[in-house]
Amino acid sequence: MSDTLPAAAPPPIAPQVVAAEHDLATAVAFRIGRPVDAWSVVAALESEGWRDVDAAAFGRADLFDLGEAIYPACVTEAASAGPSLEAAEARETIPTLARRFSGSYGRGMLYALPVTGQIAALVWLGYSLWASVRLTEGAATMIAMGTIASFIATAGFVQALAHETSRLLGHDLGGQARRVAFRIARLGAGFVASTGALGVLVNLVVPFYPAMLALVGTLYYVLLGWLWLALALLYVEERLWAVAAATTLGILPVWGAVAGLGWNVHLAHALGLAVAIAIALGIATRTLGAGADRDAGDGPEPPLPRVSTVVHTTLPYVAYGILYFAVLFADRVVSWSASGDDPLAYPIWFRTEYELGMDWALAVIFAMLAAVPFSVRRMSGQIHELGGLVDPQAAGAHMAAQYARHLFLLVVIGVVAVALVWAGGLWLGTYGPELLHPIFRAGVTRYVFLIAAAGYFCFSVGLMNGLIFLAQGQTGRVLVPLAWALAVDLAVGLVATRGWGYEHAGWGLLVGAALFAGLTTRHAVRMLRRADYFAYAAY
Repeated sequence: MSDTLPAAAPPPIAPQVVAAEHDLATAVAFRIGRPVDAWSVVAALESEGWRDVDAAAFGRADLFDLGEAIYPACVTEAASAGPSLEAAEARETIPTLARRFSGSYGRGMLYALPVTGQIAALVWLGYSLWASVRLTEGAATMIAMGTIASFIATAGFVQALAHETSRLLGHDLGGQARRVAFRIARLGAGFVASTGALGVLVNLVVPFYPAMLALVGTLYYVLLGWLWLALALLYVEERLWAVAAATTLGILPVWGAVAGLGWNVHLAHALGLAVAIAIALGIATRTLGAGADRDAGDGPEPPLPRVSTVVHTTLPYVAYGILYFAVLFADRVVSWSASGDDPLAYPIWFRTEYELGMDWALAVIFAMLAAVPFSVRRMSGQIHELGGLVDPQAAGAHMAAQYARHLFLLVVIGVVAVALVWAGGLWLGTYGPELLHPIFRAGVTRYVFLIAAAGYFCFSVGLMNGLIFLAQGQTGRVLVPLAWALAVDLAVGLVATRGWGYEHAGWGLLVGAALFAGLTTRHAVRMLRRADYFAYAAY
């Protein structure tokens, strides 16, 4: 169900059926709301197939002349037919909004299902797709580094895949969407494999780690990178059941190979990841684009866009994905490279107590991000629905008030999530299975959790703002704050860890995320106060 106002049937606008300028003005106003100027009327006419020869049928010299002529009528029609703020509010009762939010929030929580499933498998079986309770510190270090590197290396490809595929699916070009998605996935897979091989060669020349440990890290880096790309082919059409199936069924070979056959855990993980990748690719091959018209027609398939064109259009989203994961994981690298009481044997070394605190805090960001899609869809839709209002200041004030409500909702969810995770950790540490007693112990783990939870809290606020900007095509307003957040995260974290200890790296995340939230909130308030302008600027 849509989170925006219902739309009436559009009046006809084709040159062959419109007989009067007044009818044409009505049709234009219905589609774009209150036009900014006569040129926006001309642009709307051109997008609907109008030509100079069609304008001549109305006695006008060209489209620009026709646009100038009907512009005043478009403004008048938008004023009389556009939605009022009161009408928009009246249609959305509290029970209706609650129902829509609960549905959206429940679906948002499903995105965390693969992660929570892996944690459950780790507790129940002792193994997940890429972790084990019996790993050595060296193996844990290399798996953690491979995991982080795989997220960052594939983030740009995943964002490009999602942007281009969603755009084509939105135009019912299922065949092109499918071909573009698999082409980007193949490019990403090749990049991951080549960078993994390069990393092994560099470690041979400059042995930062023993060769076997380097190979272990590379194995996880490549296979996890391929897994994220395969799952992206499912996420783009929100086939969450398929994501859950691939990641859950992949655990079974790991458990069987280790518990039943006595395999080495790394070989078992490789088998499980390969099975999960194969399942995801198999489902994506059968389903991606199947619900849309796969380039209807009996002729040859239309050519795909040039690579240079795709790179140009997706570059901001690529940068967003890379910066997103870099900010999320920078503190780990800073913490694990700090020496602490004893000198490190290698440049980066896994610290269990620190990671446990960060993992508990992930529950906070999952709980908050599940609420973000509802807010972003609703506010983005309202910006365009209010485009027909005559009074831009009233529209801006209304959108600013809506933003304040959604921000308040997100803050409440964050506070409740922190309290629940804290209480849950204390309960498990006292009454839960004995295996889980140490995972929320007093000291470093709880200290890191509190700092990280505050950091993820701020980061979630910034992401809600950032997704509003992305929906309006304002990519710079999220990329620049993200870049500043990463720089501050690294700077503050390095000072804190080198001065006071590895456990203080989370302060970098907190300060950087707070800066990100502050900058994007300021931009969001300014943008929404000019909601009418950005509604037109986005299209």
